[in-house]
Amino acid sequence: MTTTRVALFAGLAMVMAGCAMGRLTELEPRGSGEDGSGPDDAAPGDWALSIDAEGSDAYLGLAEETADVIGTLSASRGPGRVEIAGAPMSVGAGGDFGATVAVDPGLSLVTVEGFDADGHVVRQHQSVLRASYVEEGAWSANAAVAAVSPELLAALASGAAGALSGLDLSSFAAPGTVLIDGSPCTLYVDRVSHAAPTLSLEATDDGRLRATARLRDITVGFHGRCSGLGLDVAVREGSEADETTVEVSMILEPILPADGGCISGFSARDTRVAITSFDLDLRLGGCGLLCLFGEVIGEVAEGAVKGMLEDRLSGEVDGLVGGALMGLDLFGDPATLDFMETPVEVGLCLTDLGPEDGALTARLGTRVTGPGGGGHLAPGAPSLPPTLTSRTPGSLYLDPGLVGQILYAVWNAGALSVPDVAALADGDGGVAFTVSSLTPIVPQLRELVRDGTLSESDALQIGMDATMAPLVRGASPEESAAGADVLIEIGELTLQIGAGGAPLFELTTEVRVALSLSATPDGRLQPTVVPSLSSTHTWLTWTALPQLPERSASGLVDLVDGLLLAQLAPLLEGAAFELPDLGGPLTVADVAPDAGGYLELQLSPPTGP
Repeated sequence: MTTTRVALFAGLAMVMAGCAMGRLTELEPRGSGEDGSGPDDAAPGDWALSIDAEGSDAYLGLAEETADVIGTLSASRGPGRVEIAGAPMSVGAGGDFGATVAVDPGLSLVTVEGFDADGHVVRQHQSVLRASYVEEGAWSANAAVAAVSPELLAALASGAAGALSGLDLSSFAAPGTVLIDGSPCTLYVDRVSHAAPTLSLEATDDGRLRATARLRDITVGFHGRCSGLGLDVAVREGSEADETTVEVSMILEPILPADGGCISGFSARDTRVAITSFDLDLRLGGCGLLCLFGEVIGEVAEGAVKGMLEDRLSGEVDGLVGGALMGLDLFGDPATLDFMETPVEVGLCLTDLGPEDGALTARLGTRVTGPGGGGHLAPGAPSLPPTLTSRTPGSLYLDPGLVGQILYAVWNAGALSVPDVAALADGDGGVAFTVSSLTPIVPQLRELVRDGTLSESDALQIGMDATMAPLVRGASPEESAAGADVLIEIGELTLQIGAGGAPLFELTTEVRVALSLSATPDGRLQPTVVPSLSSTHTWLTWTALPQLPERSASGLVDLVDGLLLAQLAPLLEGAAFELPDLGGPLTVADVAPDAGGYLELQLSPPTGP
């Protein structure tokens, strides 16, 4: 059991235990029907009524505008009718029913009410998620869009410089090999050295990416012979070209795959090679008295050697740099994050890079992989794809679906499922939660105590399971005006309560948490719950107590409704989120929702040393 999840249930125990001290005795009923109540609610009879709608649609694609809600009404006193989303439906002889309901993109909650022949009613709900889905481990294109700035390019170049780390001129110029073979000189390599290569990236005026690699402090020692003025002149050991810098610059064009995934590499155009510094030290011999006139012989030999060396170095560096930049990886290996004590691997890749509206724009894809094994069934991480409505240089536009991918991997690993938590605070000096803690809300439990089924001192067992994949979406313009940036929605969060090894209640909650995000001094994202836009909707789906009176059911439902947000808020607000590594030390300066559903993160380089 993780500390985070124990805290959630410990809070549940403390609030419920407070019921025994009279803090929740003034709860008012919600109205009849939530639990299977009816005309004779005050005096339970021998009737039974239930709805099974598990065959209904739960996950729809964005192109699907309607959901099929189907099921069976079981009524001991004979089926009456079913109302789906407020519309009456007939019921077949076997209690079967069905309807097609229009649903909007996102999470919808469809109310299903069943009536028996005597007017008793039972109410259930069907959560329907209409979205697009990303399978775990698959690439999601356009998870982030960057309006490229010099600071971002500098960060990306810093992270990508490793692509040139393997560049080594000694690979083609080992000692003893031919450096130059031709007229007028033949030279052999003695030694080669150079500084580490550097990489810089810049945007061209027409929105392209120009990469420039520089190889500085090249030193090549050599010896051999040159012919000139009718003489065969020796170039002695100790001759060298040093303090040489070769610069290779090219425009990189992404190679886009046909399936629209990550780019497979780059092609180059407008390649420019230049030697920006060069120093030559020749040591000549074998020229007799003419060596006394070294200026004449030196000029002839130096001119020949310099030209030949420059051509050779330019060609070799161009080939090595070009090969490295063609397969340039701007983001490197995936990063492993720990979310709710679940390891999640997050990878980034480029899906496009080029001019958009005249400015260099980078589009990024993400791939999230967790340990799996949760046993839930869903098409993938749900999302509502945003639309880019504007671009500001220096900003990163983040699809909230990336957070959804991470949450989905955590959910799919079972981290949002707690099958059994008993005596949560036992041994920690806290409040133990027993049957007697719950009887002020549900006095019918005393009957089970009197007949020996339960003891007042029995610890309650509480289980929680998010049976539907969580949806993370950007705030709408109206929600943004109220202070929200993103919303997390879970269609079915199931809570099981039992005691003495027997189940007592099962409740299901639709949870919607609105978050405002702000940048911390170290550039992370700090969430704050927006209470006015956050809500829960809880209903009782099953109870071991036949014909539980409405007041008791309502009290239990209201308790869970109020508790969940009270406990989720400090848990969500207690952790700040870091951005995925973009290859360099950029931080978030400000956060604002974009009208199209993206989060606009204004980036800044780090301050200080």
